[in-house]
Amino acid sequence: MTWPFGGENILQPVATPNIQDPMPGTDEYGWAQMRDRSTYDLGAMPWLPKTPDSDEWAKELYDRVEEAERAYAAPNLLSNDYILGTASKPDDVGVEHSLYDINEPYVFSAEHATSPIRLGETDYRFPDRGTGGLAAVMAQDYGTAVIARGRQTTNVPSVEKHPFKGRISQSYRLYSRAR
Repeated sequence: MTWPFGGENILQPVATPNIQDPMPGTDEYGWAQMRDRSTYDLGAMPWLPKTPDSDEWAKELYDRVEEAERAYAAPNLLSNDYILGTASKPDDVGVEHSLYDINEPYVFSAEHATSPIRLGETDYRFPDRGTGGLAAVMAQDYGTAVIARGRQTTNVPSVEKHPFKGRISQSYRLYSRAR
């Protein structure tokens, strides 16, 4: 395997687990159904401000974050989805760009949007659920997001030349040239 940033590729592929859909009657199946019902329940979003006129924009924001989370990190929002994510290859990285022309764009990152694995270990770590969707929505409005899509073979901070870091660098260079 050729390493895109030069040097030796120290990443070792991790076996892809056989992930089954949750079975009716299990806790995970119940959580998936609850998530579907809570999509429009503002009680499921305690961090949003509660004002009499906040319901509509809060629902719209929540829907945007959930849609992006499904697109980048976990198609069914199930625990096991966060291991494979939407990746088409190991250490796959997604990039979302703004829908608008922005003078001072920001770069958002979600390197733990899917389950990372520490270098030399065999167990996946927990993902930071929702951060992929949130980063994508922030990027749509304010700049660019770099998001881990799944099938992580390491934890981004553990590897000096991880592909995620290369995508972050590309985003910064793109914006610094535009100034």
